[in-house]
Amino acid sequence: ATVARFYMLPSLTIPIVLSLGIILLIQKIDKLSESQANEYLKTSKVILVFVLIGLMLQQSLPNMPKHSDLTYQFVKTAIESTEPDAMILVTGDIPTMGAQYLLSVEGAKKQRTIFSPGQLHLDWVNEQLKKRYPDLQIPDPLPGKQFTSARQIIDANWGKYPIYISSEFVDIDKSIQEKYTLWPKNYLLKVELPGTQYKLEDYIQENEQLYNSLNLSEFNDIRNQRYQLETPLLTTYSIHYYNLGAIFYTVHKYNEAIKSFNHSLTINPDNPQPYKALATLFYFTDDYNQKQPQLALSYLDKYIQLSKELTVEDYNNTQSMIQKIVSDAKQAETQEQQDRA
Repeated sequence: ATVARFYMLPSLTIPIVLSLGIILLIQKIDKLSESQANEYLKTSKVILVFVLIGLMLQQSLPNMPKHSDLTYQFVKTAIESTEPDAMILVTGDIPTMGAQYLLSVEGAKKQRTIFSPGQLHLDWVNEQLKKRYPDLQIPDPLPGKQFTSARQIIDANWGKYPIYISSEFVDIDKSIQEKYTLWPKNYLLKVELPGTQYKLEDYIQENEQLYNSLNLSEFNDIRNQRYQLETPLLTTYSIHYYNLGAIFYTVHKYNEAIKSFNHSLTINPDNPQPYKALATLFYFTDDYNQKQPQLALSYLDKYIQLSKELTVEDYNNTQSMIQKIVSDAKQAETQEQQDRA
């Protein structure tokens, strides 16, 4: 509700300004009505009050933030698909508050261990976690660090629970992937030891069914700002299918990788990561025979266009990829001309 009121402020600006103007007008009418006893002006005052109310409703109600059930479905799908004794580390408002809703309001599978490491610097959070999950190990922060990291929590509790993390931890704590393999599963990442194998055909089918269950029109509504409060979900869902494509790419399931990267872009065309991944696949993958240099170039251009904070290393790497494609094209053209001669 607090967030909803925040979004209402721009919509209420015009009614507030109109209100002030009409109040000044009413004050003038009051003076006239007292001095001249003009019943007509008294009636006008009443009419103006109703006009004021009508203007406020007209300006405010159509622009109030709307919502879908996408947040609820995301949290329910992600959490209730895990093992009953799973430990789930989440971050961000939507996963954290959604998970707490399922636990506190619906009482869904309370034996799951669900919390946000980003709250561990709060003493009252630690006290609640220790009461709720007596077996949970929460190490002290590493020397020089203010917060206990997700990697520390995973290490301390490894073997006690099946462990899942939300996709945002890939960027927040890069050390996790130094020791563990992360498998995208139901919009979370399951933490596994390297070498863990999945039945790929079952995995492919599971994730395709997951995608087919989505109402893609809701993502269009979010992009059109109809559902303003669900905007972060664009990133969450899109990252899931990008991570999924990366897994398929690693195991040389290139058609499935392409499909997953495209799923990611269907949900959020402004996510730059799948564009570079597709460019890599279509031109820089030795055992993928269907090379498409022009398509790869267009993907790299899009990647640069959409990336808001490119590091120097990433920018140089992307430029090198572009130069490689252009150089190869020129060499091929020169060779073709020589063959004709």
